[in-house]
Amino acid sequence: MAMTIIKIISIIIAFIGVTFLIPIAVAIACAETHVLSSFIIPMIASFVLALIFLIGGKNIKVRLSTRSAFVVVALAW
Repeated sequence: MAMTIIKIISIIIAFIGVTFLIPIAVAIACAETHVLSSFIIPMIASFVLALIFLIGGKNIKVRLSTRSAFVVVALAW
């Protein structure tokens, strides 16, 4: 159960890392390159964290019970 939750949370963290591309693109479009590190560092950190969790649980099949789903939603919030 715990590895299933960790795997789903790591996918959510990876998605959050992808969403950092939007403010990076806006900063580049507006020529505000001084703020790029504020978005690139957390993006890389979230990708590394998600990658570590995904590698740890790559052979786990995702099967959610109602209880696990409530935990995933609580942790995602």
